[in-house]
Amino acid sequence: MNTNNGWSLQLNKGKYYVAVKRMYDPKSGTRKQKSVPLNLTVDAPKKEVQAAFKAFVEKQGSTEVVYARNILFTEWIEREWFPYKEGKIDETTFANYRYVFESHIKPYFDAHSAILQKLTFHDIQAYYDHCKDEGLSKTTIEKHRAILNGALDLAYRRELIPSNPIDRAEIPESGEEY
Repeated sequence: MNTNNGWSLQLNKGKYYVAVKRMYDPKSGTRKQKSVPLNLTVDAPKKEVQAAFKAFVEKQGSTEVVYARNILFTEWIEREWFPYKEGKIDETTFANYRYVFESHIKPYFDAHSAILQKLTFHDIQAYYDHCKDEGLSKTTIEKHRAILNGALDLAYRRELIPSNPIDRAEIPESGEEY
């Protein structure tokens, strides 16, 4: 029917839907089509249908990926944040971020099956505390924070999470007791 940058307005069984052609399924690593209901029937005025379609497309953006399900936090970092950062930061910094991710962040958050959309500041605080218990210094944990904050900030700006949970977590001082 009507199309706009990969989105199309569809009528099926008397109801309007937006067909999302760029749906990303992190589990399979593929992009699929999914229909999202506009909650309008065939009886709705044409202008109302067009306005709802336009509003949906504007909210999503023409390049934004829509996720088929909750995504693991580490998958988000690997598949979205690292490609986003590549070329935008110094190569050495990028390599260091990769090392920190592979050796610390990924093992911890994978072991906790951390879902991006369900991550809380408690999860971040627990990670910081874990790092401290592993003997990492405050300065080193701050470097980890740069990666976590960057990934969560990108997810927030793409409206995948309502806020950045890192904002309320505190990096423990060396030798600080809780």
